Amino acid sequence: TLYESAGAKYYEMEDFTGKNYIEIQTILRTKYNLNVTVEKIDVNAFANCTKLSSISIGDNVTSISSDAFNGCASTLKIVANIGSYAEKYAKDNNITFEESPQLIGDVNNDGEINVRDSVYIMRYTVLQSGYEIPDGSLIFRCADVNYDGKVDVVDATLVQKYAMHMIDKF
Repeated sequence: TLYESAGAKYYEMEDFTGKNYIEIQTILRTKYNLNVTVEKIDVNAFANCTKLSSISIGDNVTSISSDAFNGCASTLKIVANIGSYAEKYAKDNNITFEESPQLIGDVNNDGEINVRDSVYIMRYTVLQSGYEIPDGSLIFRCADVNYDGKVDVVDATLVQKYAMHMIDKF
């Protein structure tokens, strides 16, 4: 459920139970017509979620409250990219950390390689807002499928061909 208070938008957590970062963004875009990037995990955001065993946290998250996971299971695992704020947070708070798996071609990090990844690259090449691919980042490594050190229309074409089963490897 979406509600607004003092100009801030809030979402009740049952909408996101068991969802990873990309799934949450998809729900926000499709259900609420919002293009939201999670940047902060606030106080008690996942408090007492005793069944939460793993959470994927994207690179856009640059702030996590020290109380964000109060009452969670001691077996909680944070899955994120090496060098991310989430990795530092996990280590500083004695939470198990696991590196996000890297699927070359999966630019939008939804767990599969499809035409949406090719479209993401194309939007990046025309500098469309919201489709950033920072040099050296995990998303860059996933997007540069021909390993030439740049992300361009050639990569988008290869991803599209792969998604359409015209090629079976990059």
